[in-house]
Amino acid sequence: MPFHRGMAMGLASAGRFVAVNLALSPLYLLLLPTGVGTPIAFSTANAWLLGRDLGDMVAARHMDAAAMRGWRAATAGRRFALGLAGTALFVVPLVNILAPVLGAAMATHLFHGTRR
Repeated sequence: MPFHRGMAMGLASAGRFVAVNLALSPLYLLLLPTGVGTPIAFSTANAWLLGRDLGDMVAARHMDAAAMRGWRAATAGRRFALGLAGTALFVVPLVNILAPVLGAAMATHLFHGTRR
């Protein structure tokens, strides 16, 4: 993958994470008194973001941008589950050190499993 495409994807990913979490911060504050609402909302939002970006990271090496949009639409639920698993790995002490590698491996298996 060309350097400029990887850099653009990385910056777009970081921007999405910051923008979505900033936009949801009032909701996080509203749910704070519930004790469980804030972690659930935070985990749900970040699972969606992580699943999208992990999937894109792998798909970008095998398809162009137009094909990636179609693949994203076809695998939305599976990528959300992937993101949820990745988000859960980041919460577990010591396992969170391996979470990026495990997330990339799960995304690779998801991508190649859906391409058959």
